Amino acid sequence: MFLSIMFAAIGVVGALYSVVVAAVGLVDGPGCMNEFGIWGRPFKNSSESYLGNSDIWNSCKEPEHVVEFNICLFSALLVAGFLEVVLCGFQMFNGLFGCICGTCNNKEQMHFLKWRKGEVRLQRKSSNLLAL
Repeated sequence: MFLSIMFAAIGVVGALYSVVVAAVGLVDGPGCMNEFGIWGRPFKNSSESYLGNSDIWNSCKEPEHVVEFNICLFSALLVAGFLEVVLCGFQMFNGLFGCICGTCNNKEQMHFLKWRKGEVRLQRKSSNLLAL
């Protein structure tokens, strides 16, 4: 159970890394060739965001449609990273509560044995029969 908590924590760290990389990729914009034939990131130091203004996407000449590809790719990675953070975080807390509260069970647990005449008979681990 402890390994499950550790692996889920490693998953949370990896998911957070993925979210940060995707956010930086979205903010900086794609690497492309501008209208002067120079390769670089034309939106990186721009005063306005390229995400909301599709008119300035034409400043990337090659590769074609790289801005749309960049937005789709890093948006999908951002959503997947957030989903992974939530799922791995849930698994981590589930394992933690399982370790802490899993030992709180009553040692004399009762198990269903069989149904007889509408009554349920239970058996304790010490093999004593009780009728409800």
